[in-house]
Amino acid sequence: SNALITANATAQWPALSAAWTANVAPFSNLDISGVTWNQVGPFFSVVSPIKPVKSPVFASKFCHFLAPGLYPVVDWTVIGHRWATKPYRQYFEHFQQEWAATAPATQTLLRTQLGLLIPAALPNYPWTIKIVELCIIGGHP
Repeated sequence: SNALITANATAQWPALSAAWTANVAPFSNLDISGVTWNQVGPFFSVVSPIKPVKSPVFASKFCHFLAPGLYPVVDWTVIGHRWATKPYRQYFEHFQQEWAATAPATQTLLRTQLGLLIPAALPNYPWTIKIVELCIIGGHP
Protein backbone atom coordinates (compact mmCIF):
# COMPACT_ATOMS: atom_id res chain seq x y z
CA SER A 1 0.00 0.00 0.00
CA ASN A 2 1.01 3.63 -0.34
CA ALA A 3 1.00 3.96 3.45
CA LEU A 4 3.47 1.08 3.80
CA ILE A 5 5.78 2.51 1.13
CA THR A 6 5.64 5.94 2.80
CA ALA A 7 6.38 4.43 6.21
CA ASN A 8 9.26 2.39 4.79
CA ALA A 9 10.70 5.41 2.99
CA THR A 10 10.47 7.51 6.13
CA ALA A 11 12.26 4.81 8.11
CA GLN A 12 14.97 4.63 5.45
CA TRP A 13 15.71 8.40 5.27
CA PRO A 14 18.79 8.31 7.53
CA ALA A 15 20.22 5.28 5.73
CA LEU A 16 19.34 6.79 2.34
CA SER A 17 21.12 9.99 3.21
CA ALA A 18 24.23 8.17 4.43
CA ALA A 19 24.29 5.83 1.42
CA TRP A 20 23.83 8.75 -0.97
CA THR A 21 26.73 10.61 0.61
CA ALA A 22 29.00 7.56 0.53
CA ASN A 23 27.91 5.73 -2.60
CA VAL A 24 26.41 8.17 -5.09
CA ALA A 25 27.61 11.74 -4.50
CA PRO A 26 31.33 10.89 -4.96
CA PHE A 27 30.53 9.43 -8.38
CA SER A 28 28.02 11.98 -9.63
CA ASN A 29 30.42 13.16 -12.34
CA LEU A 30 30.78 9.62 -13.72
CA ASP A 31 28.49 7.18 -15.48
CA ILE A 32 27.98 3.44 -15.14
CA SER A 33 31.17 2.75 -17.13
CA GLY A 34 33.30 4.51 -14.52
CA VAL A 35 32.06 2.84 -11.33
CA THR A 36 31.83 -0.61 -9.80
CA TRP A 37 28.84 -2.25 -8.20
CA ASN A 38 30.68 -2.23 -4.88
CA GLN A 39 30.86 1.56 -5.10
CA VAL A 40 27.22 2.32 -5.99
CA GLY A 41 25.37 -0.88 -5.07
CA PRO A 42 24.93 -0.03 -1.39
CA PHE A 43 22.56 2.82 -2.29
CA PHE A 44 20.40 0.42 -4.30
CA SER A 45 20.40 -1.95 -1.31
CA VAL A 46 19.07 0.81 0.95
CA VAL A 47 16.37 1.77 -1.57
CA SER A 48 15.10 -1.78 -2.14
CA PRO A 49 13.32 -2.25 1.23
CA ILE A 50 11.14 0.81 0.61
CA LYS A 51 8.89 -1.33 -1.58
CA PRO A 52 9.42 -4.90 -0.34
CA VAL A 53 8.93 -6.94 -3.50
CA LYS A 54 11.14 -9.44 -5.33
CA SER A 55 11.27 -7.32 -8.47
CA PRO A 56 14.04 -4.71 -8.83
CA VAL A 57 11.79 -2.43 -10.91
CA PHE A 58 10.88 0.06 -8.15
CA ALA A 59 14.40 0.38 -6.75
CA SER A 60 15.94 0.69 -10.23
CA LYS A 61 13.53 3.48 -11.19
CA PHE A 62 14.07 5.26 -7.86
CA CYS A 63 17.85 5.13 -8.24
CA HIS A 64 17.76 6.05 -11.94
CA PHE A 65 15.58 9.07 -11.21
CA LEU A 66 18.16 10.37 -8.70
CA ALA A 67 21.33 9.30 -10.54
CA PRO A 68 20.40 8.45 -14.15
CA GLY A 69 23.96 7.89 -15.32
CA LEU A 70 24.71 5.32 -12.64
CA TYR A 71 21.62 3.09 -12.50
CA PRO A 72 19.82 1.52 -15.47
CA VAL A 73 16.05 1.03 -15.22
CA VAL A 74 14.56 -2.44 -15.17
CA ASP A 75 11.34 -2.29 -17.17
CA TRP A 76 9.76 -5.61 -18.10
CA THR A 77 7.70 -4.10 -20.90
CA VAL A 78 10.85 -2.88 -22.60
CA ILE A 79 13.42 -5.59 -21.86
CA GLY A 80 11.21 -8.62 -21.36
CA HIS A 81 11.35 -10.95 -18.41
CA ARG A 82 14.78 -12.50 -18.86
CA TRP A 83 16.02 -10.47 -15.89
CA ALA A 84 13.01 -11.31 -13.69
CA THR A 85 14.81 -13.90 -11.59
CA LYS A 86 18.25 -12.34 -11.57
CA PRO A 87 19.60 -9.86 -9.04
CA TYR A 88 19.80 -6.24 -10.12
CA ARG A 89 23.59 -6.42 -9.75
CA GLN A 90 23.72 -8.80 -12.74
CA TYR A 91 21.61 -6.41 -14.81
CA PHE A 92 23.87 -3.50 -13.79
CA GLU A 93 27.01 -5.47 -14.69
CA HIS A 94 25.43 -6.59 -17.97
CA PHE A 95 25.11 -2.93 -18.96
CA GLN A 96 28.75 -2.36 -18.08
CA GLN A 97 29.87 -5.42 -20.05
CA GLU A 98 27.87 -4.44 -23.12
CA TRP A 99 29.38 -0.94 -23.10
CA ALA A 100 32.91 -2.25 -22.49
CA ALA A 101 32.52 -4.68 -25.39
CA THR A 102 31.65 -1.82 -27.74
CA ALA A 103 34.61 -0.42 -29.64
CA PRO A 104 35.55 3.13 -28.58
CA ALA A 105 34.98 4.42 -32.13
CA THR A 106 31.48 2.91 -32.09
CA GLN A 107 30.81 4.41 -28.65
CA THR A 108 31.72 7.84 -30.00
CA LEU A 109 29.60 7.35 -33.13
CA LEU A 110 26.59 6.25 -31.07
CA ARG A 111 26.94 9.21 -28.69
CA THR A 112 27.24 11.58 -31.64
CA GLN A 113 24.24 10.16 -33.48
CA LEU A 114 22.08 10.10 -30.34
CA GLY A 115 23.32 13.58 -29.49
CA LEU A 116 21.81 14.86 -32.72
CA LEU A 117 18.41 13.76 -31.42
CA ILE A 118 18.76 14.96 -27.81
CA PRO A 119 18.66 18.69 -27.03
CA ALA A 120 22.00 20.13 -25.91
CA ALA A 121 20.18 21.51 -22.88
CA LEU A 122 20.68 18.16 -21.18
CA PRO A 123 24.30 18.40 -19.99
CA ASN A 124 24.18 15.31 -17.77
CA TYR A 125 22.29 13.05 -20.11
CA PRO A 126 23.00 9.37 -19.25
CA TRP A 127 24.47 8.54 -22.66
CA THR A 128 26.00 5.18 -21.80
CA ILE A 129 22.93 3.77 -20.09
CA LYS A 130 20.53 5.02 -22.76
CA ILE A 131 22.61 3.66 -25.63
CA VAL A 132 22.90 0.21 -24.03
CA GLU A 133 19.21 0.33 -23.16
CA LEU A 134 18.29 1.10 -26.77
CA CYS A 135 20.47 -1.78 -27.95
CA ILE A 136 18.79 -4.16 -25.49
CA ILE A 137 15.35 -2.94 -26.57
CA GLY A 138 16.32 -3.45 -30.19
CA GLY A 139 17.74 -6.89 -29.47
CA HIS A 140 21.20 -5.83 -30.61
CA PRO A 141 23.53 -6.11 -27.60
